[in-house]
Amino acid sequence: MKVAQQYEFQPLNPRTEREWYGLHCGEAFHLCIGNKSQLVRLEMASSWYVIADGIALALIEGRTYKVNIDV
Repeated sequence: MKVAQQYEFQPLNPRTEREWYGLHCGEAFHLCIGNKSQLVRLEMASSWYVIADGIALALIEGRTYKVNIDV
């Protein structure tokens, strides 16, 4: 049985800070947007972004995002 746990994570600049949220490129999770959530996949180019329904969405450095992860 999978249990969803809610986390907050903050994308950090990979050149200057260490990641502390434990997610890696290619991992899928639900990004909370208002009172809804969207299944996304985390990716990295020059900065962190997510893919949702084939659309790339940039994550803003320094902003905190709520996510649900199935464990």
